Amino acid sequence: MGQVVSGNNLVVKFGEEGSEVIVACSTSCTLTINQATVAASCKDGDGWAANIPGEKSWEVTVDALYKDDDASGTGGFVDLSALIIGADANNANLVFEEINNPVNIANGNQWAGAVVMTSCTLNGPANDNSTFSATFSGNGPLSFTPGSPTV
Repeated sequence: MGQVVSGNNLVVKFGEEGSEVIVACSTSCTLTINQATVAASCKDGDGWAANIPGEKSWEVTVDALYKDDDASGTGGFVDLSALIIGADANNANLVFEEINNPVNIANGNQWAGAVVMTSCTLNGPANDNSTFSATFSGNGPLSFTPGSPTV
């Protein structure tokens, strides 16, 4: 029977495939996988809706603290916002990964795929920490790689 995984052990990485960096100082992250449905009900049916599977989609959101040393290459707001405001195409590889697993797992479960950033928000509230958030929409399939036990 598996153990509950601490939220501290889930991270979001982004960048070029194979060289992704962890989103700096993240405080929460969410992976959402959706399955659309297509109505398949007939007028002469029994009054109950019938559906068939439609397109799949996925999205990752991440919230983080904004640090005053945030500069290009640190995985912070500057790097994330550059995906939208930069001259390059808005695309990256994204990895939602389990790290530092205490139950003898060398590599934790990993979900990965190409993404387009759909929003990046910097927030500076009065009398509180500055934060930022980012939302990535999957651009194609999401792959899953299960964790592998250490030997």
